[in-house]
Amino acid sequence: PYNLSLSVHLTLQQNLTLYGNSFITKVTVEIVVMRLRIFLRLGCVFAVLIIGYNSYSSYNATTRANVSISSRILSEYGLGRIELPSHFSKLANKYDVFRSDFDLSSVTPFYWHVAKAAGTTVHDYYSKCYTMVEASEIGSFASHNSDGLKLVSMNGVENHINVDTSIPEGIRHAKEMDLIPSRMAQIVFSPLIVDASKELFSEENQGLLFAMFRHPVKRVISLFYYLQTATWEPTFNPELVNMTIDEYANSPLLEANFITRSLVDKMEGPLCMDDVMTAKKLLKEKCFVGLVEKFDESIRYFNLAYSLKPNFDVQIEGFQDSDYSDKSKRIDRLEQCLVNLKGDGGSNRHKHEALSEDSETYQTIERKNGWDMLLWKTIQEEYREQEKIVIYKDLGLDVNFMLKNK
Repeated sequence: PYNLSLSVHLTLQQNLTLYGNSFITKVTVEIVVMRLRIFLRLGCVFAVLIIGYNSYSSYNATTRANVSISSRILSEYGLGRIELPSHFSKLANKYDVFRSDFDLSSVTPFYWHVAKAAGTTVHDYYSKCYTMVEASEIGSFASHNSDGLKLVSMNGVENHINVDTSIPEGIRHAKEMDLIPSRMAQIVFSPLIVDASKELFSEENQGLLFAMFRHPVKRVISLFYYLQTATWEPTFNPELVNMTIDEYANSPLLEANFITRSLVDKMEGPLCMDDVMTAKKLLKEKCFVGLVEKFDESIRYFNLAYSLKPNFDVQIEGFQDSDYSDKSKRIDRLEQCLVNLKGDGGSNRHKHEALSEDSETYQTIERKNGWDMLLWKTIQEEYREQEKIVIYKDLGLDVNFMLKNK
């Protein structure tokens, strides 16, 4: 505006000779220039407001287009130059399990429990229904014995190891007790992917990482409503109790980019492109991903990829000695457990009102979780890539040609 009004001012001054150089003429010209400057400034402000409004109005579509474009840029950005932190070498390459020479007995399935992404339901699926011998926080509730590893009974099933892999000190304690080298655990659950990778596993005793994921915005919304009432959770915050979702979205308490931050162990401070690229590489190489909206299908793929099967050898409350030799009774119990799990709509389910994707609040949460939105595109793409290989394996076809670049 200044440059344009200055140009007009000079032009008018140059043309003064055509109309005379009187005081009145000069004042008239100055008034014209002043009004022109004001008009141009107001015009710029108005233009910014219009652009902002249009950007906001089309945010829903534009953001998704930008995420799509950015995900393509990520693909072209080059994963080859990114090196994963050394502790992730303690996790096996997820595609190695499809190779004919891979020894599954040398690794331990490790489920990364992401809050409000069906993690508790997955836990119950393998612990309660499949009765696999598991290490999580459950074993610590029944026993604090530190003399050695042992199975303890909880919820009528004796398949819980007396450790707590949900907290850092519990993970260190499990390491001291040689949890993974003992081969006692058929599956490990933990919300702490970095701590577990660093402490529990090793190059000789690797973990097989898998996890269930959910749309970042929907997960954050679900988490907010859950934590308003979940007083038993260590992450419960009384400040959320009387807060609305609109207030939460615009507050510093909003959870932002949790998946990316967890994967790169950077829970505070700004994130950068290298961070999301590291997270992307980790998911593509090390983590077998599942989608909450495709829960049954994801579980089936987990089972096929990592050969996860029911354990019919553990002690179950109410079973007589003769029942253990009757496989049909064990199968009946398993099927009933799965029916109950689905009938309840999943474990730890928390109902709440839906939030329109076109609402300002939804879009604010989406914008503040931009890095996780980029990663979400990667997760969806990786799920489709895994699907092809699992289906080939399930059909008994040779998958080696599909693994050449994995």
